[in-house]
Amino acid sequence: MSIELSVLKEALQQSSPMEKLETIVKDLLSKGYSKESILAEFEYFREAMTDEDYENIVLEVMDFLTGWCSPHKRIDIHQRQRITLAPELYAQVEKEAHIRGISSETLVHLGLMEWLASHQHHVCEA
Repeated sequence: MSIELSVLKEALQQSSPMEKLETIVKDLLSKGYSKESILAEFEYFREAMTDEDYENIVLEVMDFLTGWCSPHKRIDIHQRQRITLAPELYAQVEKEAHIRGISSETLVHLGLMEWLASHQHHVCEA
């Protein structure tokens, strides 16, 4: 995924850094990124930090995503629907996801979102 580290650094410079980071996480989730891939990016970012106060903010937002917080602070991951893939197609998806370093689910989400965006003019409303 590789979130631009500058985006996370800018969020920490805001007057409400925690809220800004929460917004970034929610945006990534809405784009189909998995919780695991977001946590991995935030962990990479956290390890590169030198300011302990900022590190604590990043850790807190990670806790919101994992559920290690008060219920009202949890960043909910929407209930997902399941789609079944043919075994040979899934094997190809799994192989490509491994090459890209993302989950199979994230690869499928990104691919479908891209396809839907490029074919939006073909969709008719009922």
